[in-house]
Amino acid sequence: MLTEKVVTPMNKYNPPEVLATLFHALGAAGLDETIIRLKALKVPQIVNDAWQTRPKLATRLAAADVKFIRQSSQYSCVAASVTSALKACGKDVTEEEVNKVLCAAPMAGASWEQALATIQYFGCRGTLVVPATLKMVKQWTDKGHPVLIAWNPEGRPWSHASVVFDVTDNLDVKVMDPNCPDPEQTVRVLDKVTFYSKWMEKICDSLLVRRPALMVEREVTPDGRQVIAGGRIRGYTKDVCMLDDFNYWSQPKEAKKRPQPVAPPKKDDSRTVHVEKGKPRDEVFRQMIETGKSDAAHKNRERDLAKGHSRKEKHKKPWDAKEAASRIADAYIGKGLLNG
Repeated sequence: MLTEKVVTPMNKYNPPEVLATLFHALGAAGLDETIIRLKALKVPQIVNDAWQTRPKLATRLAAADVKFIRQSSQYSCVAASVTSALKACGKDVTEEEVNKVLCAAPMAGASWEQALATIQYFGCRGTLVVPATLKMVKQWTDKGHPVLIAWNPEGRPWSHASVVFDVTDNLDVKVMDPNCPDPEQTVRVLDKVTFYSKWMEKICDSLLVRRPALMVEREVTPDGRQVIAGGRIRGYTKDVCMLDDFNYWSQPKEAKKRPQPVAPPKKDDSRTVHVEKGKPRDEVFRQMIETGKSDAAHKNRERDLAKGHSRKEKHKKPWDAKEAASRIADAYIGKGLLNG
């Protein structure tokens, strides 16, 4: 029975793999001398070193696939921005459906709390950062996540909600603005300096909230898998959001090992007496070493008294009143206190 050989397609963007395919073709054509010559010139090593040391480009999946829409009323900029962000996450919703949950009101608009509640209601996760930076927003948009912002592009007394869907390598910002002055325009492109000067939320004349940003991502993938808050899909080892700033799930297994707890060092008991073998400190130690520990009472009182050391008796005798009176009398008479 003949079996068909499965040929793995070549990755034409990988030079070492292209070179290996070239060597295979030269060998099949009987050009072994050419292969030997190329290896003698260290062509495989040169190609591999050049490939390994090439400048790496930043990881970028795609810009957020937001929908360019215009808000239906003057107070529904948050509803229109949330709708555009949800559509980028694959949710088929309309501004009217979103505002039923958001409850944006005339002359009041909507708050960040209302936006977060609406985002989670439609099965997505919101990450609000205040103050954020453009580099942080770029990390999110490079992963394909839309970012809601509050800003003041027209210099009006109130703030406005829009969606950042792309940040270029030189930090030019592309914003989906649902209320551009031009009725045929829904996208603004601003340079870094101009965008930073307008990126704020005006609470009152004396309070400005600097650079608020709300990243929106799916909580559950289209195939029904939960996206863990650490940035990983349950069942996969590939990070899918920017909540994991340390790229824990992208590290090799060796780097993920948690350090094992180290047992604390033993306490040094300063009261322990260390006696060097063969050099007992005194006669008592020598006797204890030779005979071992004994439960009998110590019998060295007489020796201590002979050396002039005063020691009280460990076991006091019963008190005798006559003997005590006699001792007191002898003491007073001996000192002449009772004379005269």
